Amino acid sequence: MTTKTIKIIWILLLILVNTGCARNISGKLDSLLRFQLNITFKNPPNPNQYNYYVFFSTSTNPKVPETLPLEYFFTPGRNYDPVQLIPTQDDISRYYQSFFSTWSDYLVIDSTSSAALYNSNATNFDSETSDNADYDFQVGFKPDRIEIDGNILRIQFTLQLLSDNLETNETLYYTIATSEKDATFQESGTLIDIILNNDPSVTVPSEPGTFNDTDRSETTHSAADIVSWEARIF
Repeated sequence: MTTKTIKIIWILLLILVNTGCARNISGKLDSLLRFQLNITFKNPPNPNQYNYYVFFSTSTNPKVPETLPLEYFFTPGRNYDPVQLIPTQDDISRYYQSFFSTWSDYLVIDSTSSAALYNSNATNFDSETSDNADYDFQVGFKPDRIEIDGNILRIQFTLQLLSDNLETNETLYYTIATSEKDATFQESGTLIDIILNNDPSVTVPSEPGTFNDTDRSETTHSAADIVSWEARIF
């Protein structure tokens, strides 16, 4: 075996070792980790009539307005009707200060086969923001899985697409909400259901292939409202 051949073998071995250890550097996430959420509704979900939201945070339970089922609801980066805000004399700063600033990212499903992911690009959406167009959806975002199976809506995507740099054994908080649209093309609408009196969360596993399920909870409301849900990271 020549000296040149030996050097090539050593280089290949070093590449293999470094590749195998890269996942554990500084406890950062494996690029293959996925977040999956299964939401069961009283009736089959209908994205043409409803918006389906998932709000995320790594520090606190994301907050959502609790006035049901009357409050007009909009989210960062999406078109809304200011005339419908309650109270009407409020501007959008109240929503950023009280609700949006507690989110790090959010996901909205408003069509049968697609979803949009909005990142705050920091730890949360700026509570001082006065321009709702400051945020835009993540270009090129495509869930690994999105489907409607009977009364269940399933969504799965790469965990590292979230803006906060999660580490192993860290807790990811989330909450779910739905709003009703007056027309299919509308980006905002009236709140129909949200998760209340719960702190759903899932822990980032230290090894791929393991996961923590959330507690399954039930609530009753009007048609197409949330009945139960289950999340996992794997």
